Amino acid sequence: MKSGYEIFSTTADGGFNIWAPDLAELFSQAGQALFAMMTDLNSVTVQKYFDISIDAPALEDLLVNWVNELIYISEVHHVFIKEFRIVKINQFKLLARVGGEPIDQQKHCFDSEVKAATYHNLSITQNDIYKATIVVDL
Repeated sequence: MKSGYEIFSTTADGGFNIWAPDLAELFSQAGQALFAMMTDLNSVTVQKYFDISIDAPALEDLLVNWVNELIYISEVHHVFIKEFRIVKINQFKLLARVGGEPIDQQKHCFDSEVKAATYHNLSITQNDIYKATIVVDL
């Protein structure tokens, strides 16, 4: 099975299901799904890069921290991120390089404002592939 994501909405929140053959691709798909909730990724080009280093006590925490770090970068630097390259990952640490472009109201549509990833209904499983569900505050 290939990697991918599916976005869903609930009463006050949203979220996404993601799947991938390995952890690096799972986390990349989380980034893709997050920004697909915010805008049309086809309208985003890569002009700026950001390096990310995250430590966490468990894999679930690493995923929530990853999504929240992407939201933070987007808000502070006013960018939409499209490219997610996981340089190194294990269940406690992630190193990544992400790329995107400054938000341009003339060019980019705004679908949803994502405030934060939550632990509500958070799950990560691994059988033949990795699967995860993440709920975010909108």
